[in-house]
Amino acid sequence: MKMTTKRNIVILAVLLVAAASGTAFWLSSAKGNDSDKKTLFVKTKKTQAQASAKKGVRAAKIKSFSGTDKRPDVRLADDEYDSLTPEMKKLIDDLQDALDAEDAKKVSKLAEQILVTQRKNGQDSVPPYVRSKAVEAIGWFLPESLADLVAFMADSDPDVLQDVMDKFSEAIDDPDLGDRELSSILTSVAKVLTDEDAVESLFLAIESDMRNSVAVDTYLKVWENGSDEVKSKIIESIADFTGEDDVTTPDALKKWLAENPDDEEDESFYAGGDGDDDDE
Repeated sequence: MKMTTKRNIVILAVLLVAAASGTAFWLSSAKGNDSDKKTLFVKTKKTQAQASAKKGVRAAKIKSFSGTDKRPDVRLADDEYDSLTPEMKKLIDDLQDALDAEDAKKVSKLAEQILVTQRKNGQDSVPPYVRSKAVEAIGWFLPESLADLVAFMADSDPDVLQDVMDKFSEAIDDPDLGDRELSSILTSVAKVLTDEDAVESLFLAIESDMRNSVAVDTYLKVWENGSDEVKSKIIESIADFTGEDDVTTPDALKKWLAENPDDEEDESFYAGGDGDDDDE
């Protein structure tokens, strides 16, 4: 009995030593990776929070979006209309006729007529309130008329410029736009955007209205083809989008996407409309 007890104690001691050695070895091995694991955990949680916040912004935008279905009336008050030259009176009348006829091409031609007149005769050859009415007419056909709107972003009148920016923001905030369609629009206008507010609106749209893969593709195209003003803000926007400060090159951005692929539900969430189907 005593022999058995003693042997059991020896065996138990050996097992305890072996277990302690194994534990020490595991702790030694794990200690070197502990920092990496902690960093990965924090980064994963941060990325998840970033994605959740982004979707929250888009969901709120969809809920609060207040586009209008009422065709604008660009006719002027009598005193403003009477003060116009015959050429400007005809321009206003033609704008309203084009709106009534849903003729986007006619509105585009009239917008170009305004710009040509200004180039020939100076900015004030077309009164600011006439330019504002042209912007209003262009806005009715957005986003298809976005190129016409961008042409007015150089307007010197602050009220006209504000009208332009309001329409621009309204166009790219429209939740009926899928993120791929939005990407196509933004990569196109990024080539000519110079207005600071317009550039900010462009990046806000990327940050809040695109799944990861579409956003990264948009960033890469803008990085290559955007105006100088757009390119100067891209790193800052990418940091806001990814939540990381070290994504400062196209290759680093591609690597980030590989580590942060789209979620399964992103197709329906970012496809446009109310997000209840997969139509694009």
